[in-house]
Amino acid sequence: MNSEFVPIPPAFAARVRGRCRWSGLLSITLVVAALIGTFAGGAMLLPALPLGGVFAVVLGGLGCAFALVSAITLVAGASYVNTGYLNATYARQARRTLITMLVATILPAGIASLFLAVSASNAGVFPPAALLCLALLWLPCALALIDMIIGRSLLNPAKATHW
Repeated sequence: MNSEFVPIPPAFAARVRGRCRWSGLLSITLVVAALIGTFAGGAMLLPALPLGGVFAVVLGGLGCAFALVSAITLVAGASYVNTGYLNATYARQARRTLITMLVATILPAGIASLFLAVSASNAGVFPPAALLCLALLWLPCALALIDMIIGRSLLNPAKATHW
């Protein structure tokens, strides 16, 4: 694969490295916390809505896995900056990956939320653990959105040359 390098100022390179690393590491931490919370919320939900709890845990875990890939992509984005140059080829691939992972986190969260709402309405009860699960299902989506916004702004070769 041919790599295209774009010259960038040293201050911009330091900014990209620092923000990609710290925001990505913070996102990884929050995704792991969301995963633990999803498992705990699903366990609390199992007595009231057995099938809804299982779907919430499985699809919530899948959404957390996609959000984790998004956060890891953001951390890896720091390595696309060398002294004075941005690897534009890898930066474009990272930007595409961030968008793909955002969409991939939205789909399981939407399906699980719909299934959780339907199973709660069929059971005639909407337990508080279901609200916790709903919030934790959408947290990885929010984190993937934040990762995508940060990554698309920092790893943009067009912005790197006009900084």
